Amino acid sequence: SPLFYHALKQLYVDKESEVVGKSLAELELPHEFLIVLIDRQGKSLKPTGSTLFHENDLLLVYCDSKEDFERVSKRFTRVSLQRAILIENPLVSSKSSILPLCA
Repeated sequence: SPLFYHALKQLYVDKESEVVGKSLAELELPHEFLIVLIDRQGKSLKPTGSTLFHENDLLLVYCDSKEDFERVSKRFTRVSLQRAILIENPLVSSKSSILPLCA
């Protein structure tokens, strides 16, 4: 069993979401909920504080607490547990898997 693992999860921004049209900085997300990448219409974006969220954005999120992820992700979308992925630390284990951003 690895000493620790990194939890990467994907979620979509729903059109009714409170985050549509808001910037990342406006959301004041906890430090434990890190948006690593945004896939918008097939283009990968590195989010900054001024990045605005759009309907149907696909977010790659790092959050190693299931409780924090479930609490915060409700602001974006309904969470599909099938979309949650775990990537084990390659320094601890040779097993690693990466889920493509586009499903």
